[in-house]
Amino acid sequence: MRYSDIVDHLARNLPKFADDFTTNYNVESIERSGEIVTVQLDRNHELSAGCQVNIQGALHSIEISIESVNNIEATLVTSTPHDFTFDSGEENIATLVRSPDDSFDLEIIGIPNRNKIRVMIKTPDELDRLVGNDEIQSDLRLLNGVNPCIGFNGLQRVETASGSSFTFINNDLVSDIAQGQIIAMSSPRIAGIISTNSIEQAYTEQAQDDAFMFVLISDSVVSRNRNIDTDSADNLQASHFFNQRMIQNVQLFAVIPTSHEINATDARDRCEELLRPICRSILRARFPSLIENSNNPLMFTAHGTQLYNGAYYVHQYAFEATLQFGESDVFNPLEDVAFRDITSTMSVDIGDEERNQLTNLDETP
Repeated sequence: MRYSDIVDHLARNLPKFADDFTTNYNVESIERSGEIVTVQLDRNHELSAGCQVNIQGALHSIEISIESVNNIEATLVTSTPHDFTFDSGEENIATLVRSPDDSFDLEIIGIPNRNKIRVMIKTPDELDRLVGNDEIQSDLRLLNGVNPCIGFNGLQRVETASGSSFTFINNDLVSDIAQGQIIAMSSPRIAGIISTNSIEQAYTEQAQDDAFMFVLISDSVVSRNRNIDTDSADNLQASHFFNQRMIQNVQLFAVIPTSHEINATDARDRCEELLRPICRSILRARFPSLIENSNNPLMFTAHGTQLYNGAYYVHQYAFEATLQFGESDVFNPLEDVAFRDITSTMSVDIGDEERNQLTNLDETP
C-alpha cells in the first residue's frame, strides 16, 4: 500500500462527516463565468494558489412540472435527470423554490426513475405552496440532490485567492449559480508519518490550536499456517493456486490540542465520537496492494489512547487488510524460450555403429 492512496482518500471523504481536521468557511455565493468559478466566503481566509478546498452542499436548481397531485402525495417530473437516491442513509427531503427567498421542504416517499420523484403532502399549506394560487405564481424549481462529486462540490484546486474570495476552474457545466447551505473546507490536516516518533515533531511545527490526523503504514506480516508445528511461514510449493496471505496494518492517529483542559477527558470523548466518522470514511475501502490481489478491504481492529503529555492528546485507530500473493508475484524457474530442434546421438555397443537423429519441430507435428 502507498501513503498517497490512503491520505488522499481520507482528504476526500473524512471532511464529509467531521470538521475537526479542516478550517471551514460559510460560502455566501458561487458564480461561474466560463470555466472560472468565483467563490465568496463569509470572512477573510488564509488560502493560497495551488492549495485544495473541499466544497460541500452546493446545489443547483432544475425545472419541474407536476404530473399528478392529491391531498396526500404528488409526483414531480424534472426537466433534466436528478441526483436523488432513496434509502441512502440520509434524510430524504426535496427542497422546492419559487424565488431565492421562498423555499419549502417536502418528504420524498419514492423515486420511480431519474426524472421523477414522489413527495408526501402533510398539510394544506404545503399543497397550496406546491400547486400555487393567486399570490404564488412564480415558476417552481427543485434543488437537486447533493452529490459530493458533481458540479461545484468536491476537492477543487485554488487558482487565485485574495481577501474573502478565491477562484477555481470547473468544466462540469451543470449550473452557473449554486444554492443551498454551502461550506468550503480548507485542505484537510492529514499527513503520513514513518513512525510514531514523528508525531511530536510533525505536530509541534503546526498551529497549536488545530487538530491533525497522521497516517502510519506499519510493517506487514505473513499469515501463519496453524496446521504446521513451527512458527515459520507455510512452505507453499509452486502451483496454479499459489496463495500466500500478507497482513498490512494501518494506523490513524488523531492529535487533539489539550492545553486548555485540566486533563484530556474531553479530547478522549471527542475521539470516541470520531470513531464513526472515521469508519464511514475508510472502513471497507479498498486500496491498491501493488501485488496480484487488491480485492480485500481495510477492516477495523482496535482503537484507544496512544499518548497524552498535557499539551495534546493522541488517539489511535487501527485497521488491517489481508493481501494475497498470486502466481504473477513469485519467481518462476521455467525459462520461456523458443524450442526449435531436437538432435539425438545413439551409439550401439556392438561394433562402431552410431546413429544420429535430427528432428525439426517446425516441420514435425
